[in-house]
This record gives sequence, C-alpha cells and structure tokens, in this order.
Amino acid sequence: MKSYIIKMIFRVFCSAVLINMFLIMQAVALEIETHKAINSYIADENSAVYGSNLNSYLKNNLGMQNGVKSIFNSKMAKEWIIDGGEYEDDFGRYLNHFYNPFNNKGWGIFFSAKDWATTPIGNQYEDGKYS
Repeated sequence: MKSYIIKMIFRVFCSAVLINMFLIMQAVALEIETHKAINSYIADENSAVYGSNLNSYLKNNLGMQNGVKSIFNSKMAKEWIIDGGEYEDDFGRYLNHFYNPFNNKGWGIFFSAKDWATTPIGNQYEDGKYS
C-alpha cells in the first residue's frame, strides 16, 4: 500500500513538472508573426537599432549598392530577412537557435546558433542533427 502511494505521488509530481515545462517553454517563445514584425522593422531602410542601420551597413560594409532593396533570386534582401523570421520558426529549425557561450554548444543534440549559421547549406543535416 505504501509503495503504491509513493508511486502515485511520483507520477503526479512528474506530470506536474512536464506540464509546467511545456507551459514555460510556450511562454518564452515569440510568435511567428511577432518575429516577422521584428525583422520587418529591422529591415526597414529608415529604421535604426542602437544607432545602427541595416540598410547603411549593407551599402557601406558589404558593398550592396541598393542596401535592403538589393535583389537576390527575384526578391529584395529585406523580403528575405522578413521571411527568415517565419521560416526559422518552422518546426524543428527553432531548435538550432540556442547558443551557450560558455561551452560553445546548442540545446541538447542540436546545432548551436553559431554553428548553424556558419555551416554551409546542405551540410546542416549531418551527424543526425535536425535542421
């Protein structure tokens, strides 16, 4: 009887912990539309964040004469940036957004954000890691 009560308490406790973890993880994530809106603001040619302007940076540091209006594959750079706010939040891809600067690792078995961003396209699926 005593072992049954202990097992039941343990199950309830584990269930409560899992439910709390799920609710907390949901609370700290940005919604896809919010992420797109943030990227849209940053990609606006007139916006400045902490005194820095992406449009000017693209022109002055990367040699893109049209800045955020530069065209790649029939789409302006700012449209690619806005779309990135949506596509990187797709299921699975968001798992590569984490970076721990103390050990240079991501979350669990997934890429760190640093490794994900610097790994050539096509190689991001290696080692069984989810893209």
